[in-house]
Amino acid sequence: MNINRAQLNVVIVHVLVPLPLLLGSSILAYIFLFWRIFRTGRIRNLALILGAIAAAWLLVNKSLAFDSLTPQMRLNAFNMAFSLVLIILSPLFRIHFPVAPSRYADTIIFLFLIVLATMLYVDVGNAAIVQLASFSVALYIFTGDTTFRRLLGASALILAGARMLMIAAAVALLLFRSYRLALICGASGLIAAIVFAPQAELWLFLQDILEGMRADGNLYKGRVNLWLTLLANDLTFFGHGAGSALLALEARVGEFHLPHNDYLRIYTDFGVVTILLVLSVFSYNATRQAMHQRLSTALLALFMVSGNPLSFPTVIVSYLLVMNATMGDRALPRTDARRGGGAGASENCWNLKRSFC
Repeated sequence: MNINRAQLNVVIVHVLVPLPLLLGSSILAYIFLFWRIFRTGRIRNLALILGAIAAAWLLVNKSLAFDSLTPQMRLNAFNMAFSLVLIILSPLFRIHFPVAPSRYADTIIFLFLIVLATMLYVDVGNAAIVQLASFSVALYIFTGDTTFRRLLGASALILAGARMLMIAAAVALLLFRSYRLALICGASGLIAAIVFAPQAELWLFLQDILEGMRADGNLYKGRVNLWLTLLANDLTFFGHGAGSALLALEARVGEFHLPHNDYLRIYTDFGVVTILLVLSVFSYNATRQAMHQRLSTALLALFMVSGNPLSFPTVIVSYLLVMNATMGDRALPRTDARRGGGAGASENCWNLKRSFC
């Protein structure tokens, strides 16, 4: 079997990018993104990456909470700020990332899922880390084009055991398969956010709901107490500074802890204006022409409701690469176009079999 770059890219985004997270070096995931950026040869992409690094560094080092942050908190705050800036800049990237799934890629991803399942079964490593690694494979449910490939992506969701990821995938498939429906939902959601997010009554309403859940004993694995801690902060337009959410949670639980809701973390650290900016980008990405762009955006946006994806480079790098993936006959190697009748034959082969001939 001839392995081409488009097939190798599938393995990179769904296996090699999350692998460093399991090895305890999640920052290495950025290497794959930088490598892809440099491969494009675009000055724009390089400028965006350097700008994101500079912005994240300034957000952390100029934060009013900087002196109170431990080294672990500073690293996590930088990862979160960098991921946040990358999402905001995501519509500007031009990364040509051809993707062509194959039996070779399917086999590698299947074996990787077995490794993740084994880690959970023998209780090796952190279960939350395995869930985050599963996110990259879960994206395969949207980039895969056969029943087996969709099953691989669905298996990753089940393996992760994250209910919000499963709900997010279901919602994405129901709402964002249609471009017109995606446009309506994206525009409506953004308008509602612009109208209600700056209102203190909205955040007080959320507090009341969570207080009711706590009174009923429904703590959602302790997340309710964490969310109420962040909502106790005053509403601000530009936040209390990077790392403020971590400090508030440390004061409550007595140790380093993530909030399991990146929107509330943005609310605390960077204010309502930044939340609206992120939602604007998500609304735009969720109405892009390519279906895999809309679906992957919905998955990430809903994952942020009860997870910490912005704290881990693997999630954001996987998302950016999938967002810039080019799929279909355009991803076929040029040599295939010369076999069996030229480019037209390759296109017909892809459209009829949805796989390589």
